[in-house]
Amino acid sequence: MEIASFDEIFLRLDFRQRGFLSQEQIQAYDETLNITPLCTPQVEAAISDICGTNSDGLVRPEHFVPVLQELQRRRQLENQIQWDFRALDNNGSQLITIQDALLLFQTVQGSRFSIHTWNKFVNSRQNPSGDVNFDEVRLWLCSQHSTEPSSDEDIADYSQAKFKEEYYRKMKGLARKKQHIWETRGLDALLFGDDLDFEDEISSHSLSSISINDVKDATCYKYDIIRRKLFEEMLKNHFGTDVWFSMNEGEQGDAVEQLQMEEKQLRQEGQLSEMCSNLLGAKITKQVAPLNVLVGELPGDVKTTQAILMQKILDMQKEGKSEKDIEKILRKEFKASFQDERSDKILIALNEREQMEQDYYMKTLSSDPKKQSEIRHAYIHLLRQHLMGTEEKSYLAAAVAVGLAEFCNGYNVPSIDPVRQRQEILAKEHLQHVKDKTYSPPDVTDNIQHDAASLLDLQLAAIRQMTLKHQQEQEVLEVMLKGKDSPQAKTASQVMNATERQSQIITLRNARNGWKENMMTTTSNRNWKILQEGE
Repeated sequence: MEIASFDEIFLRLDFRQRGFLSQEQIQAYDETLNITPLCTPQVEAAISDICGTNSDGLVRPEHFVPVLQELQRRRQLENQIQWDFRALDNNGSQLITIQDALLLFQTVQGSRFSIHTWNKFVNSRQNPSGDVNFDEVRLWLCSQHSTEPSSDEDIADYSQAKFKEEYYRKMKGLARKKQHIWETRGLDALLFGDDLDFEDEISSHSLSSISINDVKDATCYKYDIIRRKLFEEMLKNHFGTDVWFSMNEGEQGDAVEQLQMEEKQLRQEGQLSEMCSNLLGAKITKQVAPLNVLVGELPGDVKTTQAILMQKILDMQKEGKSEKDIEKILRKEFKASFQDERSDKILIALNEREQMEQDYYMKTLSSDPKKQSEIRHAYIHLLRQHLMGTEEKSYLAAAVAVGLAEFCNGYNVPSIDPVRQRQEILAKEHLQHVKDKTYSPPDVTDNIQHDAASLLDLQLAAIRQMTLKHQQEQEVLEVMLKGKDSPQAKTASQVMNATERQSQIITLRNARNGWKENMMTTTSNRNWKILQEGE
């Protein structure tokens, strides 16, 4: 089935052959393409911006594609503005003060902020000094105003510098609180908690369903995890290791959050590709592979990639190469994919992949109740990716860990398994950070009120506990291999010959069986020593 061109689509929509489409027709068509529709004023404003104020809301063929592009720009920007608005809405009233509205204008518009536009907004209100709701500001913030941007001196003269500083303080506080909720209670508590005040605890909520927008938010968080690891490395390289580690945790966090906000603003304004190189540490190179190698392909591309790999292997087999030779060639190609890449290019690639993944979910999932199980599965799958990525210490490890959680079924092809290669990368990254480390069991409280919990609550809790269990097992093995007490066990095994080692393994196996039979009366340290020596 051929995909219709935009010219053909226009002709189909213009079935009366009038030579134009009305605002209602444009809005109806846009709603068929997107799960989240734009409000009528946004559609009217988009048409007016592209077709002119004298167009009477009518769209000619030459303006059809630009109008659709403008609608998409507004949709993406509005989604980002909602998060910033919520950050300023301390008490969940769906209102912010007029001072905070000014800060929102300055943050969203950045270098394009104009005092003249702000004054027009204020003067257009019935109560200029009253609190502001989201519907009032979204149209103003999504529109591209023609007024000249104000200089820093003008803004300072406007006596609002103190409000900007307060806004950043609130944003940093909210970011830290979100991070704490995320790490201690999971993404569901972060997304569904209705109280994000800076001083109060987040109340628990029982979840009964997941929407397509929750999947969309979860996808955003997934890439925020990877970006944050990259931001830390960019700043560490920019300032230098000595200076970076001389900063306390709060100072490091402030620097990361500031860089995070600047990068986010570039994405909101659609200027990431052009302006990303101006970020701190953006020009510093890292030896990494492309995202499709580290993270893997998006779900919709896996079968195609697998087929290409299989055909490549078949071609080499026809040339007479053995399975061992093929594996050697593919491993060499995988290793060669690691090249020096600038941090700004990595950020651009992350943004592109995030948009593609968002599009994939929008196309394959819908708000149809019959698809609720698929939406829930996608959300739970993303939650596990968050848990895997959050625990990593580097960009490389976070990207690979998220990719492994994203796709973990392996490739049904002989000779090579890209998933196994990623697992080896992650294992090497982990072992670099294990030296002199000792194992400390984490808090495993699930924070679930089981009497009031829904089935979905319990499913999410089960995923968290399962992931935590696997991470603990992995950490135990890492510490046994390269932890503080590992040299002693290695030294003891090195002086044995093969026969003595085999005999010692049998002895240790019997000793552990004895420990299991009497585990209530013996210490866990005994089990640890047995396992470490066997390792």
